[in-house]
Amino acid sequence: NDYTIEAIPHTGLFAFGSEYFFGAGIQSESPALFRQMTGMVPIQTISLGRTGVSRQEFENWCQLQMATNRFSAQAYDLLECNCNHFAHVGALEG
Repeated sequence: NDYTIEAIPHTGLFAFGSEYFFGAGIQSESPALFRQMTGMVPIQTISLGRTGVSRQEFENWCQLQMATNRFSAQAYDLLECNCNHFAHVGALEG
């Protein structure tokens, strides 16, 4: 069976002036630099409200997710563990 996947949308988390995204591990860039590097522009932006954690707390959470292989570069899977999964979990737990 051959399958064609026309598109898998990119999602990331915008917090503390940076876009956090998952691919080769969890990374962050300024939104402008991310768009310049990838050529991707937002189709939709959804506000999730304000966070009660500090930038350092969120970045510590990100480091822990990579160290435990939950969102490490090796854990990336196009269908099972991608940027969409990271954005969902990061918004709930991060």
